[in-house]
Amino acid sequence: MNRYEINAMITRDESLKYRFIDFASRQSYNAGQTAKDSIDKTFDFIETRYLPEIRDAGQSSFLSNKELKGALRHLAGLGRQVYSDFVPEHLRNSIRGLENGSILTFISDNIGIPWELVYNGIDFWGRRFVIHKLDTMYDLPLQPITLGYEKVLNIVGANVQQPAKRQALNLFRNIEGSFSDFVNIDGGKIDSIEDVYEEIADADIIHITSHGQLDERGGLYLQIVRESRAYLNLTPAVIGVLPIKPGCLVFANACVSAGSQPGIEKSIRFGTMFCSNEKQGGAFIGTLDLIPDEPAIEFAHCFYYEYFFRGFPVGEALRLAKGSQLAHGKTRYGLFPLVYSLYGNPFVEGVPLYE
Repeated sequence: MNRYEINAMITRDESLKYRFIDFASRQSYNAGQTAKDSIDKTFDFIETRYLPEIRDAGQSSFLSNKELKGALRHLAGLGRQVYSDFVPEHLRNSIRGLENGSILTFISDNIGIPWELVYNGIDFWGRRFVIHKLDTMYDLPLQPITLGYEKVLNIVGANVQQPAKRQALNLFRNIEGSFSDFVNIDGGKIDSIEDVYEEIADADIIHITSHGQLDERGGLYLQIVRESRAYLNLTPAVIGVLPIKPGCLVFANACVSAGSQPGIEKSIRFGTMFCSNEKQGGAFIGTLDLIPDEPAIEFAHCFYYEYFFRGFPVGEALRLAKGSQLAHGKTRYGLFPLVYSLYGNPFVEGVPLYE
């Protein structure tokens, strides 16, 4: 599938200037810009209306399948507004005719831009395209990385409640025997986050089911143990000193795991830390917003079906998992698949397993 690169760089006047690169034709050209007032307006709209409406509709267990489809159409209208207000005409024209499944690499000083939520009149970009994000410091080649199954690490946070905790601990139950080493960690049964750090070192796949939290300074962390102090849990900063296996896949199935730490000039994000040059690439999946435990676990099952059994690379597996939200005429997992985001290398893949 063809790959295209969109560089979105912040200018001196705090607007975003785009450059579009078509690798097949080797064409590169300016693709317009978004003014600062449009950026501010759109981010405010996303944070105060778009994401809350995804959250509210997804948590409405009383909605019928038909009502959920209606809610999805309503969200498409909100995504269309983002398209109109945020995406400049030249960039729209560049992307409009691309094939489904095309790979869009967004490189920016602000990798938190939720391109996945843009709706261009055909579908949400996150379901139509393989979207992945890189920061401007990333300079590793984007090429296929094939992971073995020497070790799979499944971490479940202490504050995940039943029955979701049981479901999360059993996420890989039917395929554990396919891995040379499989480690299940229940955060409620360990004394220290050090127990997690020791296991992370040589894992090919790290799956985390937990809750994202903000500490008293506004810093983001993933709560793994019962103690709620940030430095005793998993923070973006600590990733830089952990012995992560080069090229590994990390799926942080936790609220706002793709969010940022406010209050510093350049946001520290889990995605950029796990997929940094020093960590030798790899892929990171996180979420842009709050998500309940059970729909999150159901969606993880869907993603791993595409990744393990159908053998798709992580980027295409995530896109297909989002697309299956409306499979067979039924709305699955509520509306939450819209908020999953991919950082790093979309070509990370594994040897297919068999059902």
